[in-house]
Amino acid sequence: MQFDHAGLVAAFRTFLTAWVAFAVASLLHVENAYWAGMAAWIVMQPTRGILLERGVNRLIGTLIGALTGFTMLHWIPAPYWAAAVLAVWVSLCATLTHVFRRAHTYGAMLAGITAVVVVLPTLHAHEQTYALAQARVTCTLIGVVVATASGFLFVPRAPLAAFLTRLDALTADVVAYLAQVLNGSDVHAAEQQAQRLLDEMAGLEQALAIHVAGSKSRQHHIHHFSALVGAALEVMAAAQARLDTNETGLPDDVQQALQKLETSLRAHVTDPSRPDSRLMSEFDARLADALHELLDARAGFAGLSGLGKPRFYTPTQPEKDYGLAISTGATAGVAIWIASSVALASNWHFAPLAALGVGNFAIILASMDRPHILAPKIFLGVSLGVIAATIFRLFVLPHATSTADVLLMIIPFMIFGALLRASRITSLPAVDYNMCFLLAGQPFLPAETSASLILQGGLALVLGCGFVALVHIFLPADSGRRVRRISALIVRDLERIADLASLAAPAQEWRNLMSQRLIRLSIHLSRIENLESNKPGMVLAALNLAHGLMDLRALQHSPSLTQPEREKLARIIERFRHLSSARGQISSALEEMSGSELRQESRLALQKLAAAFARFDRLPDL
Repeated sequence: MQFDHAGLVAAFRTFLTAWVAFAVASLLHVENAYWAGMAAWIVMQPTRGILLERGVNRLIGTLIGALTGFTMLHWIPAPYWAAAVLAVWVSLCATLTHVFRRAHTYGAMLAGITAVVVVLPTLHAHEQTYALAQARVTCTLIGVVVATASGFLFVPRAPLAAFLTRLDALTADVVAYLAQVLNGSDVHAAEQQAQRLLDEMAGLEQALAIHVAGSKSRQHHIHHFSALVGAALEVMAAAQARLDTNETGLPDDVQQALQKLETSLRAHVTDPSRPDSRLMSEFDARLADALHELLDARAGFAGLSGLGKPRFYTPTQPEKDYGLAISTGATAGVAIWIASSVALASNWHFAPLAALGVGNFAIILASMDRPHILAPKIFLGVSLGVIAATIFRLFVLPHATSTADVLLMIIPFMIFGALLRASRITSLPAVDYNMCFLLAGQPFLPAETSASLILQGGLALVLGCGFVALVHIFLPADSGRRVRRISALIVRDLERIADLASLAAPAQEWRNLMSQRLIRLSIHLSRIENLESNKPGMVLAALNLAHGLMDLRALQHSPSLTQPEREKLARIIERFRHLSSARGQISSALEEMSGSELRQESRLALQKLAAAFARFDRLPDL
């Protein structure tokens, strides 16, 4: 099952923490004490920073959700109206999971789930409202406190050394890619390597969130990471620009300098010997600048002084997809409204439990980026958890005579869940196995002994989750819409760059503004999915297109340019100000300009711009 030592240690730590939280709540005679184990299980993380952030946000989200649920039941006594207001609240919380960032998303999700837990079970039994909600909040508090204490005592911080090793590997791979492309190696192999580099950048961005979570001292690493990714894309794009204009081949001294740099990076040398700046500038000034910025950003992580702020210093959050947020929120709200209405109209005793399953998993899946892919795994975890809970309730729990017996009997089932969590193959469904085992297992006394009621309860939970999973599987998110949206953002940025290029701004001021545009471009482009195999070429072409526009702006103000040439370049830039609606006109204008009588520097600049646009023009659905 692909276990590793660190994973097994983290899994055992998580099991022990969840069991202790459940034991504390049970010994304090808190109703539904298993909620404490569920809270601890989900809060526990392999690193301390994420654990603390999740614990705080879970507690805040639970309190807000409980208060909202209390308010609904107190002021809206009519069950159907309460269900409708609950649907609106769930829709709002599910929407906010796509608006908030990092751990705050978790708080929004818990605010919705807690309101569902408070309201739905009491629609048929209103007298249980306050006791159930109070127990839910108390158990969450116990689970978070126990998990936090465990985190401080036993959970390590995210290791800086491992993250730096990945950064060194990425930097070395970028240098190797540069040499690979300029030496005229196999184009298909170069595209595959570029794709691997883009994927690693996305993976490192996720790892960065874990690395800086809960640590103010590490927040500055976000700036250096932004600089490193921006500079890495610059190096790759500059290499492709030379390839597109047939400027391949590396002088021996440049080749040797790059090989030496790559070797020192793979050896994790703190301050590797940099290629001679004059040598690199004579070969390609843009490459020289990009390499310098790449190594400066890497040095920022190593803590070297005197580097100053990197060119890509200002970190830019990805723009929020409000269309996706609203649509997923509406889906979750409609699902819980239908489920709660059916539960109210039904005479089935376990209908509220099925609606509870719909509400919880509708919010969880709504918060995910690709729910149609994750839904089957979540459903598998729920089904396994219910099966284990059924076995526990039918054949094990009836033999318990005390709380101590229950605490001991539940250990093997929780250890099994911890082993599933430790495996790389089953880690995702294991989360839902553990949650649903505790929820459906009802580990308290007196135990229910009716096999019919036990089976119906488990079936209700599976039906609720299965309904939500089927909705996402057969009505998946429109990935093409996301591509179109990101493409539109890229085009808008390029139009702004063209518009900026028409301003007679000082060169340094213009360059600083352009730096912010480039990092935004890299964020947008890295999120494009489901494209053809030339995706890396299109990603890098957009950066080269931006540089081509920058070069034309600089060339416009060159004193050696004639007025007719200056006007021709101005017309090209004007076309790019309307890129979203003038693709055909841009292609025609660039083709027409290639046959004009121009100076060598103007012809070369237009040639690079045309090559970048030809690649970028393959981007679908602009």
